[in-house]
Amino acid sequence: MKTGDIILKISGRDAGNIGTITEVLDNNYVVIDGNTRKRKCNIKHLEFLGKNIPVRKDTDRNNILDLIKKAGFQFKEIKKGNKREKKIQEKTNLKKIKSIVEPKAGKK
Repeated sequence: MKTGDIILKISGRDAGNIGTITEVLDNNYVVIDGNTRKRKCNIKHLEFLGKNIPVRKDTDRNNILDLIKKAGFQFKEIKKGNKREKKIQEKTNLKKIKSIVEPKAGKK
């Protein structure tokens, strides 16, 4: 276990996603980044894939993803959505649903 090892997250919300170790904290915990969220992780929740890439603690997420692809791994990238746009979309969908379900009050 060392910085740059490519890993597969096997438990938690990011299970099934590929990343790399960016920092070793102690014998049980590391910081991971890549196609996962950047966070502290227990090594029991990781599967080591046997390859290593050159990364540092401050390496950008996009650079890490490019290095993982160059190492021969394929994955579907996680797209981070804009929360504000998502809320606006939900509101417009809710208005459409209400207009269909609830008849407009008016003429009797």
